[in-house]
Amino acid sequence: LGGETLAQTLVLGNVTGGRNIIVSTGDKIQGQDSALGPGGALAWVGGAATGAPGAGGDVLIGSGPGLSGLSGRIGIATASGNGTNGSGLVRVASGDSTGGANSGNLLFQTGVAGGVGLGGNAGIISILGGVAEATGPSTSRGGSLFIRGGRARTDGEGGSVTLSAGPSSNIAPVFPI
Repeated sequence: LGGETLAQTLVLGNVTGGRNIIVSTGDKIQGQDSALGPGGALAWVGGAATGAPGAGGDVLIGSGPGLSGLSGRIGIATASGNGTNGSGLVRVASGDSTGGANSGNLLFQTGVAGGVGLGGNAGIISILGGVAEATGPSTSRGGSLFIRGGRARTDGEGGSVTLSAGPSSNIAPVFPI
């Protein structure tokens, strides 16, 4: 007891019983390495609603709070590519929907800053194309930024793209959380 691998522990049961899994500093949870092909995928999946109609479980990723300053950061990135194949894809997408229901929304929003009588600037959302750092005679091009509203497959209207500056007054956000 106490020297078991995670696999040995999971044989006894795979429910934490309301207890947190703590990963020590410097450790990580990763998919399996492979010398024969692509490395193993790592999936974080919320639970399914199997007994009655309802929403599936959420997957929440959050950083730890700071005692008197910044909270921790959350980073999502692919590893640097080696050779001429480049690096992988980072995809953020809502789920599909069938049966006439709506698919999920995506909301990128910074936190609220300041407070009553206090100053502070809300965070910035930056969307940037990549930098081409090739040298020599080859032609290179920086990353493009493509923004497009959704399309309707048969009848109906495609989605719109709206860009606007934020209001200066205390108006509720368009997509409240």
